[in-house]
Amino acid sequence: MCKLMMRERKAIEILLSLEAFKVFLGFASLPYEKDLNAIQLEAVRCIFNTIYIRPEFISQLLDASLYKSLFELTQVSQSFEYHTLLWKCLLASFEQPKAITFVIVECNVYDVILKTAHCCIATFDFLCNPNMMALVVELIKAMFVITSHHKDASIAAEWPTIDKIMLMLTSILQQPNANLTMDMKLQTVNCLLVMQHPAYIENFVELGVCKHLVTLLEVTADLSGISMSPPRNTRNDLRDGLLSFMTSLNTDLKRCVSEFLFTLCQKNPLEFTQRTGMGNAVALLRMKGLV
Repeated sequence: MCKLMMRERKAIEILLSLEAFKVFLGFASLPYEKDLNAIQLEAVRCIFNTIYIRPEFISQLLDASLYKSLFELTQVSQSFEYHTLLWKCLLASFEQPKAITFVIVECNVYDVILKTAHCCIATFDFLCNPNMMALVVELIKAMFVITSHHKDASIAAEWPTIDKIMLMLTSILQQPNANLTMDMKLQTVNCLLVMQHPAYIENFVELGVCKHLVTLLEVTADLSGISMSPPRNTRNDLRDGLLSFMTSLNTDLKRCVSEFLFTLCQKNPLEFTQRTGMGNAVALLRMKGLV
């Protein structure tokens, strides 16, 4: 019932409350059982809908100590799909800057990300397991958002040690170039662009990873042709109408249209940007940690 109501987005105020969040959190916190996993996954999806683009609600969760309980689920024994959904939730919650500061200062978020990513990458069948790679992509997106905030907000907290974080990023770039690994590698490059401390760069060069960046450049698309505005088609066509909504003052309308078009583009950031224009696409892509 919750699943249907969430999808319709009608009369769901009661499902967007702290009380409902506690119920969803309770189901999501149950120990892993194969027969129960579908319910646990749906509970995490409901949590996502509860916090999506609701920074004020995230503040309430922080004040009620419920946000920490949500974050602690990242360290439970669960399926890869579960943890991927959970990190999508956390990434959505990072629209509230206080949540990012909290996980940096109070939750050792860097250690959690690095340990989880290492468990995936070190597995012998990593490149054959789309679920593992999907989880690593979400972890890198989260790392990008967290490190950007850490630097911009000048938070008085330790950065991850060079050997640990560079080992993770370089091990990803050393993977073969393929369709399955491309998104993961591009997210990794985003992280490297944020982490411009000389010590990180020196370690990166010492590890000899520059050659892997060169091979990545050889297979990525040329972005020079992307304009800030989408190409013009027939005036007043359906696409023009939808694109006009992406600049609406109604944030809910803007978000829904952006999500719809992003889905039509098969969630491909490059295609989404080419078809809608960088100026229109950047807001959604930034929120998702893709730029």
